[in-house]
Amino acid sequence: MTVQKLEWPLQLDFSFIVNPDGSGSQTTTIQQAYNKREVAPGDDGGSFSVVSNSVSPTDTLLFDSSFNITGHQNQSSTQRYFTKDSAGDCFSRTITAANGLLTTIADGVGCKDKDDRH
Repeated sequence: MTVQKLEWPLQLDFSFIVNPDGSGSQTTTIQQAYNKREVAPGDDGGSFSVVSNSVSPTDTLLFDSSFNITGHQNQSSTQRYFTKDSAGDCFSRTITAANGLLTTIADGVGCKDKDDRH
């Protein structure tokens, strides 16, 4: 019998600030993920697999006293993908972006050594 556990956690935060002149900002931060764990017992020791994919973007929207959008700031995002199974396969990648540009790509974080990366 194979057992699966699936999760889709979501966290959403808003911060709304109004300045004395009526202008202001709204900051939105999201943390969303997909997590899957699967275990299949067997005479050969069984098998397992894990998949995790998460993203956490944030952005601050700026507006004037008439609520016209005037721009944004502090725009950034990070995505992490990880998978591993009982056959020894492992893949991990983290990407980050800021102000609309890709800033880093990191492979292998979470895998036990460089030989496990795919």
